[in-house]
Amino acid sequence: MFKAASRTLRIHKFGRKEANDHIFVVTGIGKANRHEEVGSPFTVPNEYICAMLANLIGLTVPPFCVTRYEGRWYFVSMLIDEPPLKAVDPSEIVKLDGGDIASGILVFDIFIANNDRKEKDLWLDPHIGEVVIFDHSHALLGYERGVSERLRLLENELGILGDGKCPDHCLLEHIETDAFFPKWIERIKSLRPDIIDEIVEEGCRYANSEDHPLSSNDIENLKSFLKRRKGRIEELIKRHKDKFKRMQWSSL
Repeated sequence: MFKAASRTLRIHKFGRKEANDHIFVVTGIGKANRHEEVGSPFTVPNEYICAMLANLIGLTVPPFCVTRYEGRWYFVSMLIDEPPLKAVDPSEIVKLDGGDIASGILVFDIFIANNDRKEKDLWLDPHIGEVVIFDHSHALLGYERGVSERLRLLENELGILGDGKCPDHCLLEHIETDAFFPKWIERIKSLRPDIIDEIVEEGCRYANSEDHPLSSNDIENLKSFLKRRKGRIEELIKRHKDKFKRMQWSSL
């Protein structure tokens, strides 16, 4: 559908374990669903669904998989730098290519209603200029019960603004051009409904357990939410132009 996102990610010394001269082991970091009283009971489905959708539109996420260990699902992604990752300067992301990749990240986060994009959720490889996005545990299904109600309330919202627990999107006050918005809006709009359904169904498998129940109604509502929202991103941006403080509008 689109040019594949780059996978030329640098493997750092600490995350590379020699096995022999041509085979090696890389280190991954895993995240599990957390108990509801702690928060983020839908971490694994959120991470899986968002990573799959990001790949489809050409954004780069660390290589990932879902695995099961001691009765729990884990979303595991390749470790791309030594933790804790340093927060990036959002203005550097915007300057990197005139605002193209920053626009893609913003538009994608509107699509997945990710109001938790902080500076430490982006990584810039200075050697190849690759921007990697990760940590989508608060997107889509959210981090509390009441999934269907959350989706209903987000229907006409940007979904990237702070909610008291999270600040506004880290790129929102830095982006100055909408020249690349149509490109990314069209990529998301072109996602096939049946592919969205398949990704959601697969991702939600990793939430259906006694501790973290996700109803069939919640799953269907998430499918419908994404399939409606993919065609409404331009409308949502136009409704909330006042939130883009430095934007010089020309394309929307």
